Amino acid sequence: VLARQAYDWIGTRHEVSGLVPLAHRAVAVAAAVDQPTDEAVALMALGWGLVYATGEDDEEGLAAYRRALELARRHGDLRTRAMIVFNNAHLYRSLDRLDDALAVALDAYRELARLGAPPEHLSIVAASAAGTLIAVGRLDDAERLLTGVDPSPGLGDWHRRCRLIEVCLLRGRLRQARALF
Repeated sequence: VLARQAYDWIGTRHEVSGLVPLAHRAVAVAAAVDQPTDEAVALMALGWGLVYATGEDDEEGLAAYRRALELARRHGDLRTRAMIVFNNAHLYRSLDRLDDALAVALDAYRELARLGAPPEHLSIVAASAAGTLIAVGRLDDAERLLTGVDPSPGLGDWHRRCRLIEVCLLRGRLRQARALF
């Protein structure tokens, strides 16, 4: 429950004050009761808080994401891996570390595809990689990646479609962007 509360903090609050202590506690509790998926989710929230909270250490936050991803890899939870990668790449982009953002997202996309992850997981990771490809001006690569993923219901496809709309708008294809919206 603590891990989910810490993760939900990211999407429901507009400030990070208080997130870091809650996430530290959630990590400790999940580890103590041997719940690696919950621990990974709590580490994700901790990483987010450490990067965005004033006075905290960005590198420590990114290290928390690496630990979260490793836990998710060892315990085979593809959904958690996709969520971690999506947020991790976002953090790298927000720190203007575009090469790292792209590497994290593309490596995870290839790994998840190889493991047979469902389209909803691939969609969100593809959207994350595409966000960085767009930021560095590689619109062809972004569009190819986004159109190469089967559409699926859910949040992942919403992000995928938003990135595809962005590519269309940047290319002046307003009619196609409107159709996707």
